[in-house]
Amino acid sequence: MRRREMRKKRREELNDRRSQASKQRMRLIVQQTQTVEDSKESDSESEHEQEELLKIEELLFKYDPDYKSVDEPLTIEEYHQLRLGTEAFRAPELLFQPAIFGSDRAGLIESIEWLLKSYPSEQQEKLCQNVHVCGGLAGLSGLAERIRRELIMIRPVGAVINVTTASNPLYSAWQGAREWTVREEDEFHSLLLSKEDFMERGLDNLKEHRFSNIYRIRNKS
Repeated sequence: MRRREMRKKRREELNDRRSQASKQRMRLIVQQTQTVEDSKESDSESEHEQEELLKIEELLFKYDPDYKSVDEPLTIEEYHQLRLGTEAFRAPELLFQPAIFGSDRAGLIESIEWLLKSYPSEQQEKLCQNVHVCGGLAGLSGLAERIRRELIMIRPVGAVINVTTASNPLYSAWQGAREWTVREEDEFHSLLLSKEDFMERGLDNLKEHRFSNIYRIRNKS
């Protein structure tokens, strides 16, 4: 008898739109509807992504005969193969051909050629006989030999090209600067910026000295 009365009361509350039970029922219906719509939308996005992947795979099959889909099962021989990408070779090539990465900057050899042209021919010959490579990238295998070959191509026939690499390329520049500051202490202190200079000219201002990279503007006449 009591259960019957409770069911009757429950139905009356649901029929009354202003009751708490009716509001809760409508809330559940709305949430269920949104869940179904989200699921349909997610399925639609998934189908669209699958279509895009198939298009990309078709292009890969077209331009890369060795390409294989991830879904294709591997053979026993392929389980014992180690595939090497081209990243290890492309990254250092950025030094010589920045254009392959979309940069319009000059490459290393082009920069050296531009610098050499700012000196007389006799001094150019002396500079080419003493090309010293330092810095962390100098540790790349074959870098010095690559620079030498490239310089031979841009220099006159018979030009002598000597390219050496620092024994400790990662720290050689810092060690050289340290040795200079110890040996030439007076010169070093004369090149330090004062607080007044820094506040007036900013951090881009440096004093020129015999080791400075002085920018030279060549006459185009």
